[in-house]
Amino acid sequence: MAYLARGKKEDLVILAEELGLTVKKEFKVKQLHKLITESSSYDEEFTRELLGSIKEEREKKEEREIEREKQERDREIEREKQERDREIEREREERARAFELQKLELEVRAASAQPVESRHIPDQPAKIRMHDVMPRFNPKEDDVSLFLVLFERQAKIMNVPAENQVAQLISLLPPDIVQLIAREPEEDAKKYEYVKALLLQRFKLSAEKFRQLFNKHQKASESTWYDFYYEIKNYLEGWLNGLNVKTFEQLKDLMLVDQIKKRTSMEFKEHFMDEWTTIISPTEMVKKIEDFEDVRKTIKSKLFATQTERTNKGQFKPRYETFSKKIEHSHYSKHSDKWNDYRHQKDHRQREDAQQRDRFPNKNQDHSFEERYRPRCFECGSYSHFKPQCPRLKSN
Repeated sequence: MAYLARGKKEDLVILAEELGLTVKKEFKVKQLHKLITESSSYDEEFTRELLGSIKEEREKKEEREIEREKQERDREIEREKQERDREIEREREERARAFELQKLELEVRAASAQPVESRHIPDQPAKIRMHDVMPRFNPKEDDVSLFLVLFERQAKIMNVPAENQVAQLISLLPPDIVQLIAREPEEDAKKYEYVKALLLQRFKLSAEKFRQLFNKHQKASESTWYDFYYEIKNYLEGWLNGLNVKTFEQLKDLMLVDQIKKRTSMEFKEHFMDEWTTIISPTEMVKKIEDFEDVRKTIKSKLFATQTERTNKGQFKPRYETFSKKIEHSHYSKHSDKWNDYRHQKDHRQREDAQQRDRFPNKNQDHSFEERYRPRCFECGSYSHFKPQCPRLKSN
């Protein structure tokens, strides 16, 4: 009856009730044990099984309760996370609205403080510095066309005269680009359209560069995930616009071509280097690969046939023949006797080994592999020692 002593009180209460016994709330475990065992309907085997099922049901109920509490905690954490995200988004929108409001206030002040007639005077400077509202241009990561669009919008909002746009633009460019503009003729360097065309020609990112930035761009530690989203979105749009991808079918073809390009050989990439970045049709790409493979197989087969023909005609000789002739040269004449002795001894050992195998064949030996070579004494042919330890030399 030790199984009853190991049971919990709540399990024993349920067991007693299942047996039709009256249980009082103040009963202890010992009293429950006595009540169950002294009942007229007590059957030890049946009671043991019933207690086990009651315990199992209680444990399942506890597991369900724990799982329910865990799910409730997860839902609470998810709600808190969503609330934090919404709060961050609201703060971001509020900062953006505050920035726009401050910008409008500055524009109103500038417009009210400056007469209309003086707005187009060449020497009149802008009231707001351009680099206070726009980041500097980074030629390694930024798209120059998008940068110029943002600059023109800001210049329009700030009422920057056309004569001063180049000066405002130069304040946002790195020193090496400023030097590039300074090398141009003075009259052309003052024209915004001329400088714009120069920058587009010099720093316009290609579709392949946008693709690389889209695949390899990493989130900066100081930036937010919204910034990262807009950055990779800009790279993706630059990649698609550079290849003139407008429809969903063209997008699917581009994704397929991109996967095919990753699996082609470097030899194929070098062969089609000029048009590699402009191929966006999977059928065109596959056709070029198949044609390239066919031509390469044909060239290899012809090259192999030519080498075989030259070998058969005797233009290529085995290395051992060349080595034998080299041994016969006068420069190697002093070693020719040693070479001949070694060759005769080797032939002799091979004949002896063959005779031994014929006389005593090994039925368990696997003849699919060559027998491992066993070194011998060059003087007497024994396997037990080498030539420096040979007794024949010592006796002589």
